[in-house]
Amino acid sequence: MMSYEKSLLKSLDNRTSSKKLLDNELHSITKNDREWKVIIEAIERILRQLEAMGENLEQSSNEIIIENKLLAWILNKVDQQKEKQEIWSVAK
Repeated sequence: MMSYEKSLLKSLDNRTSSKKLLDNELHSITKNDREWKVIIEAIERILRQLEAMGENLEQSSNEIIIENKLLAWILNKVDQQKEKQEIWSVAK
């Protein structure tokens, strides 16, 4: 195998590993009334990293995971924003 092929395979391997780590981190976030700001910051950081890797954030699985991590009052605010805007995305 030529060196550029090895390099490409290594790059793809690293990208896959990074995505798995970020997905695992997103899944491991727990709801906490007192730490809601930390939770939102962690979700935003993970989503920014996934987006920078070229991942599609508009998957329903991402939306479900995020909804399960947020507190009810935060979800209500998100729903209110969704109603105000015709186009909505997970990245907002």
